[in-house]
Amino acid sequence: MGNLRKMLIVSCITFCLLVTLIRPIRFQGEITSDGPGSNEIFSISSDTPVVITSDADFTNQGWPGTGSLSTPFVIEDLIIKSNQTCISISNTLSNFVIRNCTLTNLGANTKVIELTNVRNGSILSNNITFNLIGIDLLSCGSSVIENNTLQRPDIAYESGVHAIRLYGSDYVEISRNFIRGRPFITGSSSIGGILLNLSTDCTVNGNSINSFKGRGVYLENSGYCIVTNNWVDDCLNGFYIRASNDCFIENNIATRTHMGFGVWVGINHILNGNRAEKNLGEGFIIANSYDCELIGNIVRDVSENHNGIELIYGAADNILYVNFILCDNVLDEGSNNAWDNGGDLGNYWTSYDGSGTYPIPGAAGSVDRFPRQYIIPAINLVSITNFEFGLESRVLNWTYTGQAPISYTLERQDDSQFYHLENEGKWPASLPTLSLYLEHMDVGEYPYRFTVFYADGFSQTEYTIVYIEVPSGPDITLFQDDLYYPNRDGEIRVQAYIEDNSGVSKAILAYNTSFDEEWRNVTMVRNQIELWTAMVPLLADGTSIFVKVYASDTLGNWAVSDIITRKFLTEYYPPPNTTSLTPTTRDQLYWVGFASGSIIVVVIGILYLNQRDRRIEKGF
Repeated sequence: MGNLRKMLIVSCITFCLLVTLIRPIRFQGEITSDGPGSNEIFSISSDTPVVITSDADFTNQGWPGTGSLSTPFVIEDLIIKSNQTCISISNTLSNFVIRNCTLTNLGANTKVIELTNVRNGSILSNNITFNLIGIDLLSCGSSVIENNTLQRPDIAYESGVHAIRLYGSDYVEISRNFIRGRPFITGSSSIGGILLNLSTDCTVNGNSINSFKGRGVYLENSGYCIVTNNWVDDCLNGFYIRASNDCFIENNIATRTHMGFGVWVGINHILNGNRAEKNLGEGFIIANSYDCELIGNIVRDVSENHNGIELIYGAADNILYVNFILCDNVLDEGSNNAWDNGGDLGNYWTSYDGSGTYPIPGAAGSVDRFPRQYIIPAINLVSITNFEFGLESRVLNWTYTGQAPISYTLERQDDSQFYHLENEGKWPASLPTLSLYLEHMDVGEYPYRFTVFYADGFSQTEYTIVYIEVPSGPDITLFQDDLYYPNRDGEIRVQAYIEDNSGVSKAILAYNTSFDEEWRNVTMVRNQIELWTAMVPLLADGTSIFVKVYASDTLGNWAVSDIITRKFLTEYYPPPNTTSLTPTTRDQLYWVGFASGSIIVVVIGILYLNQRDRRIEKGF
């Protein structure tokens, strides 16, 4: 019987020790989430240039394809860094494609890609870094240069630098290329982004040329070329056509250039719907040129003491009408130039007072017989442009003042610096504010171009950048009461306002009574749309407590509030029988009480056994 008594005592003591050693799982530190991993792509690079001098070389060198229109020879995914021409092809008639290559040549007097006397070549989606000439075509035909990125690093310029040059080449399409050079300081007429010389029936469409020291698009001794939808920014000149004929120049933009559009010694050119804005010099110059038409162009924000339109050096027999001349100065020093269509269409002027004709300054004595007064309307972006990643509600809001737009386009610039149509439509006549929802985008910066069109043919464009930011998680504001009081049930209410654009999915209150002690968690409950509540177990009167709140939005992003310290007072609703308790936590009280009860049970058991033993000894 004594052994049984000993075993019972040991078991109870062991159980109590184990119970007191058990500790709850702790909520530790900040909540973090790992970002997405990155996949590295490895490519084999080479310093050996590709040289092809005949159709047979494509096959002999093992390039895939047959050279037909449906299965051209393909040169792709090469990485070449050399001080010689990286890819040179000459004297071929086969169809071939150079695509997705990364090519660098910073040597003096060298080219990156050179085609000589070839037909049916395509240069597509390459990344080219150059010093002198990026892509050079000599005596070529029926070829395409499309969607390439050409960059010139910040090195000194020399004469003859061109990103793309055509010489004696016909039926070549140059489309959707992005060209960037050294930030413009001073310029040179021998430098150009895209140069066409002695070339005919070529198309230059949708290219973007930025910060290039010379002329953006330059046509010389060329004819029957089409130049449309290009944008030249921060260059010496925007578009320059010299000694050429019968070219069609439409819907191009020249911004921050010394001269927007210049036609010298030309004949039969049509300039329609182009824009010259924020120029340091003249917007449009027609010099020594004849029978040219300027229709529906826009010139605005010309520097002081410069002219929006100049007709000089004997310019004759040119016609200008329905242009929007949103500046004070023009000049006509030529002869027999018409500033209206001869019927009832003149030009729009911000400097016209609305009465009579509009005399054109200059020796020519020209007159716009049908001028129209124009008050520039305005469009304004009135919404935020910063959005958290994952939000479904990404809206740009636009308003207008003055004349109401009739339609709009919203375009987003991609990684190749080209703008792609994202939204278009009619501007509802009854809505002063137009709300446009944006497509889903990853974290990053996205340039947008918003263009509105008016009934009279005028249009204007505003540029903005939309920022998609890494989600920061909810915004948490703890109530800043100086003291906390318990309720009648002996618990403390802690409340916080929690806001997030995507919604709040979970909130957790963490607290302790000493900054170095463990944090304990209580799941919070939403009481209102943004109000969350948790109950903290009662602590002794005057106990200080540290409190913080974690919250997660519906996208899984966590945030944590600042830690605040408050003191609990129990004077309002003191719970019974707690005055002799030492400061402790509710869980500790529970386990101490449990252990104490176990010891009492053991003692009662031992007394019972001793009493029974005495009865047995006495014979009961």
